[in-house]
Amino acid sequence: PGEQVPGPGVAYWFPPLSKCGFSGPEKRTREVVEAMKAGGFPAAVTQDVHAESVLPGTVLEVVVSALMGVGWSFKALRSGDTLSLASRAIGEAYAVVSHQQGARPKAASKLMGPTALRLILAVFERVVPLDLETYFRVHFTKVGQQMAQGRRWLVDQAEKAGLPHQALSELHARAGTAN
Repeated sequence: PGEQVPGPGVAYWFPPLSKCGFSGPEKRTREVVEAMKAGGFPAAVTQDVHAESVLPGTVLEVVVSALMGVGWSFKALRSGDTLSLASRAIGEAYAVVSHQQGARPKAASKLMGPTALRLILAVFERVVPLDLETYFRVHFTKVGQQMAQGRRWLVDQAEKAGLPHQALSELHARAGTAN
């Protein structure tokens, strides 16, 4: 909404230095990756796409939920206790997902403190060539019910496993009224 574009169509942006990972049977995966690269899509063969995407996916889900709870404002997200809450919720969510996979949480999840989240947001706001607040609001409002189900699932799984979930529960409550 409000964005000026040259005409109808679809725009793509590939973040610098990033590649979309593909894993699976070696021969077929290499064929897919080579086809994607030939078409200009940054792709790479990785050992295990699912395992490699768990932490970034968890961080994204929690940060989007935190944004929902503060009215889709990065400024509001950076102020008050929201980033601290999001940081704790990332640790709790990552513990849930690791428990589901029968794996120990990686130490990298501990690095997602408020300062790191603030830095990541600042970099994204400067690097992404579009109004990120508007994009997040429009896209994630559209899938708001799915996001709420994901937050509820994380809380439920934490409860079942006896894992901490205070931050996840509070984040879910804050975001639940914002959809």
